[in-house]
Amino acid sequence: MNNKGKSLYLETLKGTFLLSSWTTVSQLVGIVNSFIVLYLLTVYEYGIYVLVLSVINMSEGALYESSDQLIITDVLIERRRNNLERAKRIYQEYALFKIIMAVVAFAVLFLGAQLIADYLGYDSLGLFIKVGAFMVLFRGGFYFLHINLRINKKFNQMGSFTFIMELIKLLLLLTMFFYFEAGIAKIIFVSVLANLFSFVILLFRNFNDLKHWFSGFKIDFRNLQLWKIMRAHGKWNFATGLVAKFSKNIKPWLMKFFISTEAVAIYNFGKNLFTHLDGLVPVKEVINQLLPDLAQDKERLKRVLLYGSKYVSLLLIAVSLAGMAGAPLFVWLLFPKYLWSLPVFYIFLISEISFGGLGQVASSLLFSLRQQKWLTYIPVLKAFLVIILNALLLPVFGMFGMAWEFTITAFITTLLTYTVAIKKLGLPWLAFVKIFDFDQTDQAIWNRLLKSFKNKFKKTNN
Repeated sequence: MNNKGKSLYLETLKGTFLLSSWTTVSQLVGIVNSFIVLYLLTVYEYGIYVLVLSVINMSEGALYESSDQLIITDVLIERRRNNLERAKRIYQEYALFKIIMAVVAFAVLFLGAQLIADYLGYDSLGLFIKVGAFMVLFRGGFYFLHINLRINKKFNQMGSFTFIMELIKLLLLLTMFFYFEAGIAKIIFVSVLANLFSFVILLFRNFNDLKHWFSGFKIDFRNLQLWKIMRAHGKWNFATGLVAKFSKNIKPWLMKFFISTEAVAIYNFGKNLFTHLDGLVPVKEVINQLLPDLAQDKERLKRVLLYGSKYVSLLLIAVSLAGMAGAPLFVWLLFPKYLWSLPVFYIFLISEISFGGLGQVASSLLFSLRQQKWLTYIPVLKAFLVIILNALLLPVFGMFGMAWEFTITAFITTLLTYTVAIKKLGLPWLAFVKIFDFDQTDQAIWNRLLKSFKNKFKKTNN
């Protein structure tokens, strides 16, 4: 096993532990927030609330998240090559791009709120979308700062930010719960304030980093580094973000069309249970920042695919089994009107237990290899399957059909992603069988992990 530099496995473990620790605490606060929101709203109102958030998320996702990892990968690669000037220019240009896009997204939602509501057939949504437009603006600032955290591998801050935002939201919701009459618009406004306060805190904590990145700030419009990246790889990545966010946020409206607004609420509750559980193992977010350092080392990437998939799968299986055992009691005690969401949750877990680890690692690996063209095909296929499978399954299986669509789509896309990954790495198709072995490399990994834990334990005792 290559010992050059820091071990990817130890770095991944450390980053995953930090993010998982903060995520666990954030999830607990988020559960309380969810309880308050679900208590304050009827099932129908919660369905409306989900539909509004889908409109907001569709706009912000398409404009902000789609190219972040591509830019981060390029900055990390340039920094590893000691080409710090180009790394800084890429960051500066992308920061300006994101600021412009944040303002555009806000203006479209705020000024066109009523037109969007009328088009969707819900006149009352206009006010809710206008309030939510400010959430898009402040989240735009967060995404801009989040890039710096990911480039510098500040996993502690990445995790603590979410906790701070959830804590602020909790305080505001409790204030509403005890002193004000609740409503959809007021709950959305609480989220706006939570995003604003959290953004300001994160801005101050990273002010010195920003001074470094923007020292000597100058945009050369005749030689834009961002344009070169976008032209080479970014067009595929940007299209990926657009299609992926569309297919994800169109689902509540398909549920509304085929079944009812109440079904939107129940399905979303089950999906959120799965999302919270899946967030306890944020390996993909960690490994995305570490793989660019190995982009030229094909042998290490092969080991990452095989052994990374193995250990990510073990983590996902352990967390999923715990969720399967605890979810029924949790829902029965706290959210009894959402008991019908449990089958949705269990169907989602099928993908997590069986092939979730392989899919996460393979997609991260392809991104580090700059296979944006291939990765664009996956969201396009997902969007196609979302429409076709839901049209077939929703009328027959109701809201459970949409959960089965998720599992089937995840299996197909994981199969394709894995096939492309092994082709790029020169591995045989049956290489995944090695996931079920325990060999010398596994022994070396465990020895290093145990040694690291022993050293930490000795330092603590001393």
